[in-house]
Amino acid sequence: MRKAFFVLLVLLLLCLGGAAAAVHYAAPAERLDLNYREISVMDKVKGMLSRRSSELEITEQDLNQILKQKLAQSPQVYDGITVTGARFRLEENRLTAETNLLYAGRLSIGAEFSYSLQSREGTVTARYKGARVKKLAIPPEWLRLPDFTVDLNSRMPSFAGIGQIRFAGHSIWIRFQIDPSRLPANLLSAGRQAENGTTGRRAEIREESAQLPDSSLAVAA
Repeated sequence: MRKAFFVLLVLLLLCLGGAAAAVHYAAPAERLDLNYREISVMDKVKGMLSRRSSELEITEQDLNQILKQKLAQSPQVYDGITVTGARFRLEENRLTAETNLLYAGRLSIGAEFSYSLQSREGTVTARYKGARVKKLAIPPEWLRLPDFTVDLNSRMPSFAGIGQIRFAGHSIWIRFQIDPSRLPANLLSAGRQAENGTTGRRAEIREESAQLPDSSLAVAA
């Protein structure tokens, strides 16, 4: 079926103005790659504890690195179809994948795929919604990237359990359930330092407030 799609796509593009025009139309508008950097969950958790927060933010940029790593490890999504580059856009629970595809090792195609995101038990699953090449919409029975799931549990440290996942703007927010008895010493000290810093700052504020006129205290209250 996917082979038939590409044959039909080429025929449609040929009708637009010949082989050269067809290749030009299907070609990616921008060269993308699958280069990525590792996302350190521990660094994010440490930052979360230092802020005395129970929520961790996965930004659109973080998600790009995670998904590009997943594609780099398995770039061939179908027989004869390889992803050579990608960029992901996140808006609430909608994910858009801009991709560079290589068909049969020869034809470069720029395709955009749309997904809806769902969360359940510490995982985020992307459900395929549609695709297009430039302005040409592609029926899902002709071409689709498979649904995929990112298991956030596997990336979490043993002392942190995922309580809730929510989608907001260009970020995914993860609410944790922290087990203090299993916190490593360096993270536990980071949390205590943050707490002491907050306590110290409150004392400074109280001392400064005590030196203000009564009217200023009334306004501040």
